[in-house]
Amino acid sequence: MLSHDELALCIKQQHPNAIHMFDFYVAMPVEASTGQQTGQAFIADWLLEAPRPIPEEIDTYETVYADILRAFRQPNANAVDVERDRRIDAGFVFEGVHYQSRPEDRENIAGAKAAATDAITIYGAEPGNFAWQRLLDPNAPAEFRWIAADNTTHPMDAQTAMRFGYAALNHKQAHIFAARTLKNMATIPSDFAINPAYWP
Repeated sequence: MLSHDELALCIKQQHPNAIHMFDFYVAMPVEASTGQQTGQAFIADWLLEAPRPIPEEIDTYETVYADILRAFRQPNANAVDVERDRRIDAGFVFEGVHYQSRPEDRENIAGAKAAATDAITIYGAEPGNFAWQRLLDPNAPAEFRWIAADNTTHPMDAQTAMRFGYAALNHKQAHIFAARTLKNMATIPSDFAINPAYWP
């Protein structure tokens, strides 16, 4: 019987770029008084273009992803790394807005931070100038904007884009250090993957 987190993990194996609670949602039945799982986890909503897994397919995940699930269920360093990467890829909040942080997103953010740094240090981009990218490329859009996880767009001056880049860096770094702390423990807590006390 797959738990909420285990089903999300299996779906991520099929769709590595998908984000739980953005591209798809999973849930599981629990006992109201104890919070204990009472049945198989299930897909509550599916927003990906790919076909939604049917219950019969989900029933095969225990076998198909047996090694991954075994590592995830054991409180060991590999399981911590899986959870660390999941959390790093799940996005972060910057100035009250949730942004995506998959590997390609982090690469793009790092590029924007580098460009913003050049615009400030070389061309003197001023705060409040949302057209700062034109200092580097006259054909750039009139406003520099970034797409949030909910597909809304947000203008950023060069100074904000720099802070955004550092926020993405700090998001990843904080999870790396949190995972390192867990792996250094004599015994990794059995609830490390679901207890927010262990993560930033």
